[in-house]
Amino acid sequence: MFMKGCPMSCVWCHNPEGMAGGKQLMWFDVRCIGARDCLKACPVGALELTSEGMRIDRERCDGCGLCQAACPAGAIEVVGGT
Repeated sequence: MFMKGCPMSCVWCHNPEGMAGGKQLMWFDVRCIGARDCLKACPVGALELTSEGMRIDRERCDGCGLCQAACPAGAIEVVGGT
């Protein structure tokens, strides 16, 4: 089991998204069907779907979850919290 906010910062960690505390957006490429509903739902314009994959502007993203609710394939999830 992995927990958000791990303070250890191990260089070999295979779960680096767990190091940051608080809400964080995750994108799963194998689930994405390219519907782009998430892009339209993001009120701060933090998402961009490119040929390389989803670019998430983590400075803009506030973890509101509107993109998660809009994604028909469940390719975007907000993890962590408080």
